[in-house]
Amino acid sequence: MPPRFPHAAPLACLLPAFAFLAGCADTAEPVSWRTLPIDYRGPQVREFFVEGTSTVTVEPSYVGGAEREARALELVAYKHIVLEWYLYLLVADHMSPDRETLLGEFHAHVRNGATADLELTDFGDGTYSFRFRGELSAPLELFDLLPDDVPDSDAGLADAGPDGGVPPGPGTRHLPLPMPVLDNEEMSRLEPGREWYRAWGRSLFDPATYEGELETVDLTVTPEERSQDGYIDHGRLLGDGRLTIGIHVGWDYYPERFDRLHAMQVYDWLVAEGFRSPAESFDYYGIDSGPLTKTVLVGGRPVEVEVTLVHSLQGDPAELYFARRMKDALLESLREREVVVYLGHSGNRHGFLLSNWNVVPYEDGALLDHELPSIGMSDAYQIVLADGCHTYSMGEPFWANPAKAGRTNLDLVATTNLSVTPDAGDHAVRLLIALVGRDGRPPRGTSYDELLGAYRPLETYMGLYGVHGIDDNPRLNPLADVGRLCEPCGTDEDCGASGNACLRVNRRYVCLPECLADDGCPAGTVCREHEDRIEWGRPHGYCTPADGVCEWTAPDAGTDAGDDVAADAPPGDAPADAGDAGDPSPDGTLPPTDVAGDSSTDDPSTADPGCGCRAAGPGRLGPGLVLGLLALLSLRRGARRSRTAAGPRSRRA
Repeated sequence: MPPRFPHAAPLACLLPAFAFLAGCADTAEPVSWRTLPIDYRGPQVREFFVEGTSTVTVEPSYVGGAEREARALELVAYKHIVLEWYLYLLVADHMSPDRETLLGEFHAHVRNGATADLELTDFGDGTYSFRFRGELSAPLELFDLLPDDVPDSDAGLADAGPDGGVPPGPGTRHLPLPMPVLDNEEMSRLEPGREWYRAWGRSLFDPATYEGELETVDLTVTPEERSQDGYIDHGRLLGDGRLTIGIHVGWDYYPERFDRLHAMQVYDWLVAEGFRSPAESFDYYGIDSGPLTKTVLVGGRPVEVEVTLVHSLQGDPAELYFARRMKDALLESLREREVVVYLGHSGNRHGFLLSNWNVVPYEDGALLDHELPSIGMSDAYQIVLADGCHTYSMGEPFWANPAKAGRTNLDLVATTNLSVTPDAGDHAVRLLIALVGRDGRPPRGTSYDELLGAYRPLETYMGLYGVHGIDDNPRLNPLADVGRLCEPCGTDEDCGASGNACLRVNRRYVCLPECLADDGCPAGTVCREHEDRIEWGRPHGYCTPADGVCEWTAPDAGTDAGDDVAADAPPGDAPADAGDAGDPSPDGTLPPTDVAGDSSTDDPSTADPGCGCRAAGPGRLGPGLVLGLLALLSLRRGARRSRTAAGPRSRRA
């Protein structure tokens, strides 16, 4: 029976009992001088450095200093994989032997360690010590789950701090790692698909019941500087007025057949949104049918969108020919399309499991981790959503691909922990909405914290998502128009771009572009929160003049647009000025009482009915329109009074 969760959904991964199916990226060249990037962020996760010292023993048959050191370096690369694997088993969640209970308390995952700072030391008896440094992605509160005690100085931990000379202290935590002692021959068994760690006993290691020799490596865990949130970069995606998307749904073994359900969910959403399908219906949409297409408006410009959908029920996923076609289709998307979505099973060092792996050889029906560095990929900016278990480990293989080595043209959305199968189709649709909008409305610009904040089931630690490659993403909404900064407005629509908002600065309503950090804003402005626009899960910073003074010059008139109606209106006449609540605080921000109406009362029923909203939104009367109507009404009343005072006019002959 497939694993089940009580009161929860099945997992989108293969658990150890099914055996692990992917290859190792280090097979051809064991020692790769890796450094650890700081490039992964999620709304509930961050990265941590993990460091310690371990040893390898060179066989007596190796003689001479150079030969022994070369063998030691080879063994160090093998031992790195051992350390990474058993660290993964320690910190990641797993299913219990009864297949019903989730085991694990750290909810974390591991990716490849660095070998650039080995500090290889020869003890003269064939034993060499070296520094191990890896990375974890884990919940923000990982430190609450780890002990803060300092290990025994004789236990093998030496200068394990991030700078190479600081033992565990207030900023670190101690993590003992028990693991089997493997001989050199077993460690070196790394043929893709048949690696030592895929053996039953190695994948289900329990130090409490293990009967072989054990060693414990004392590790320290240190939080990395956390990457900032960033926007999906519509500017780079849509520079050519075209957006190409490939969505690939891998085979599912559950009776519910989530592969079919996810594919149908995506297809039905596209058709409902007006995408033209080349097929009569979902049942007739085949692997060769071609993309669903639609022209959408993004940032006021037409964009031709093509979505190609490939799933395991378009043929027989247990048949070799169709399995190869599914793999070829995924390779084509990674090579040619700007957005690639994978929904299906995966796991630590797995990759993308497309077809029925019980029948089809892995090399034919899956795109494995160790293949990623050598596949053809676009050298343009791409987004890859890898929605399966433990896809965090794919970061390093993707960065090893020459087209992505600069770490500036790939956003890889990956899972720190287990993923939940039934949610995957919804995740794909949410990404599509962020890219192209919905219900005829254009996208408004989406940050990854906003997108991925909706991916995690709130009641569990399953489905912790983050994104590799976020450090170069924009902090200014790419769909904003900074050229309209401080332009007077009455509603958001007056500000043109979907990334702009009509907000109050001092006593005027002006256009401000949305932002995530100060470094995304024009000179003289800072990214400041406005209470009017706080939305759950939505960034709410806007580039606002640091001095609280918003001046704008109309491009065609050369006059100061700051002399707008709101500024000229007598105090008290305009609803926005009631109670002088608009005076800025010393730092330029509006005080909490910046609400139209009498700020001395909390009873909305006694407030001026014309002063109920701070900033006009869709369907509201903005302050500029209200002032205009008041002025017109005043003129008409004045005209009536003049006619009454003058008496009836004589009629011309």
